[in-house]
Amino acid sequence: MPPREARIVALCFGVLGLVIAGLILFAPMRDVVLRFVHDDAFYYFGVARGWRRYGFPTFDGIDATNGYHPLWQWLLVAVPGARADPAAFARAGTASGVLFFGVGTWLIARRLGREANPFGALAYAWVAGTLLLATIYGMESPLAALLLAVAIFAAPHHLDDWTLSRALACGAATSLLFLARLDALPWLVALDGVLVAIALGSRRRQIFALVGLIGAVQLAVVAGYFLSNRLIWGHLLSISAALKAARAPLFSLAVPRSLLFLLAIGVAGLGLVPLTEFLRALRHGRSDRASELATPAWLALANLAYLAAIAAKGDRETYNWYFTLTVFSGAYLLPVCLEHYGVVWTGLSRRTLARWTLGACLVFLVISARSKITSPSFFVGAYDKALTLASFPENSLVLAATDCGILGYFSRQRVINLDGLTNSWDFQQALADDRVAGWLTDRGVNAYVAPPAVEDGVALLITRAGLSSTPRTLRLHVEPIRPVSPASGDIAVWRVTAIEQ
Repeated sequence: MPPREARIVALCFGVLGLVIAGLILFAPMRDVVLRFVHDDAFYYFGVARGWRRYGFPTFDGIDATNGYHPLWQWLLVAVPGARADPAAFARAGTASGVLFFGVGTWLIARRLGREANPFGALAYAWVAGTLLLATIYGMESPLAALLLAVAIFAAPHHLDDWTLSRALACGAATSLLFLARLDALPWLVALDGVLVAIALGSRRRQIFALVGLIGAVQLAVVAGYFLSNRLIWGHLLSISAALKAARAPLFSLAVPRSLLFLLAIGVAGLGLVPLTEFLRALRHGRSDRASELATPAWLALANLAYLAAIAAKGDRETYNWYFTLTVFSGAYLLPVCLEHYGVVWTGLSRRTLARWTLGACLVFLVISARSKITSPSFFVGAYDKALTLASFPENSLVLAATDCGILGYFSRQRVINLDGLTNSWDFQQALADDRVAGWLTDRGVNAYVAPPAVEDGVALLITRAGLSSTPRTLRLHVEPIRPVSPASGDIAVWRVTAIEQ
């Protein structure tokens, strides 16, 4: 791609990022921002606010939880804005995802430039078309993508690239990648496997030592995380990870019907080509060539392992942002494959290949933009209920609900999560013992917000399945605090007088 066209692509990427960040920071929360942010993101914002206020990780201000990917949560807690206006804090946290993607894509383009890849600017087009609009912000995925980009940038390209600083950077970046998304473990294992194979093929003691250093850094972080969980919470896993594993049947093959999922399949298939060549180079003792293919082989192997894990234990709680890392790796894999195989396989010139790829990325961008513009946000109702609850004195109400990230965060009330993912391990024991009604009563649940509607003074609450229990249905006996008014639509607030199962 000519330098002028490459600069134009990078500039368009920057402009698009600024537009998206501007919308997130300044556009109406209800009608615009909630199109970019999933309900789950507000659990992170809520836990950060609760942690700063109460001194322990909590969403509802009552029970402690470890139901989060740790690195993003820790960053939010460290920001003083956790005590600021809820909307401003959520906007800033959400907009930071655009920055993470921008810096990560720039690092990928720098790495491709270091390899003298003429398709390096396509990294910007790929991320702009596939992720900048399609990815859910406010959560950990953009941060994980940035850390993956750091690892790709630090990974050696030749046998002579192996240095102590690269090994430390690669080990640190992949370790933090694990903390950013706990299910990123396949990327650590795949990297170690590829590097060990190269070290065995080259038989250089220095490479063995540096690979061992990378593995030692990763082991210290991963083992430290699991050990701290065991010591603090009594379990190796976070409550959210344990719950999702327990709820997911084996080989259910339940995956979201989304553009990101389809693109992840395509990227994984594309990676088979350099992975096959890498294995062939190892078999023929060509350690120099294998080293040049180490990064694409690592990404390809990690993508395959991750998608295999999704196939084995994916369920209806597998969302499109689960495929962010796989799709993001396409920013590196696509230019590499175009450079090494595109001209030979298609017979097209590099310029034609680049323009066809730019056209495809533009189509992806249009699809993503159309979905944001035409598809209504499913979270507007929760936001409206939260604003109604926020008119009551702060923390005067205690509610319980599923899918309550927005409700709990913006309402300024204590909202207990009945999904269990951002609740306590004690809640799971209450589910298993079939004593949820008493458990909620002990925590002072005193309010219910409709819809769903109340019939004959009774509202129904349904929990999600637990670690070892089926969903539970609770009957709340209620009386009106604030009836439906023209201003609130069909939203009404009720006082809970009794809870029974």
